[in-house]
Amino acid sequence: MAIEPAITCGYCEFCRSGRHNICVRSRFMATRPRWTFFAKYAVVPAASTVRIPDGMDYVKATVIEPLAVIMHVIELVRIPVGSTVAVIGAGPIGVLTAAVARVAGASRIIIADKVRHRVEKALKLGADAGVYLPDGAAGGEGEGPHRRTRADIVVDAAAKSETINDGLRITRIGGRFVLIGLPSERELKIDMHLAMGKELSLQTIKRSNHTAHPPSSCWSRARSPKPW
Repeated sequence: MAIEPAITCGYCEFCRSGRHNICVRSRFMATRPRWTFFAKYAVVPAASTVRIPDGMDYVKATVIEPLAVIMHVIELVRIPVGSTVAVIGAGPIGVLTAAVARVAGASRIIIADKVRHRVEKALKLGADAGVYLPDGAAGGEGEGPHRRTRADIVVDAAAKSETINDGLRITRIGGRFVLIGLPSERELKIDMHLAMGKELSLQTIKRSNHTAHPPSSCWSRARSPKPW
């Protein structure tokens, strides 16, 4: 079984309207005070489990939960066919975002990270361009391919003040910026004047929302994987 790590109440206004991921009584397993998933065994409500499809091995099944998060992004942010998508952060979430963006119709995928081998891996997996940022952000106006980029949609999977502002800079006028990463900073220093000057649409994401349950498109992707 695959597990939805959030236990929700099922009867608040958000659960009843189909938005269980923002349940006001949600309890997230694996964080304080519940360290459930660091134990050898765990008891999980049946409603928080999803049957792994026949023929899917456990290696592939490990991406069900993070992939469900990306599919929730696609529900909220439609990716136009032929669009350019830039992803900041080439960890598991960032790479999955790039892969799903390609399937959704993006024609050009640009991915950036401060770890060189992650960028190289993303390129091998099908990204069109990779940007290595050893300091974690481009900083300033600078030069380079990331500065010349004007993406229709920018997805930040790193979630630092620097990467968010960098993402706002490379989003085209009237484009969309999506924050999918979870910030570790208590207070973010965001250039809202930059976002407002370009009238950007800003979208935040909180986990997944029933996108790990059939007949969600998440499952069809898992059954029939496609190259970027």
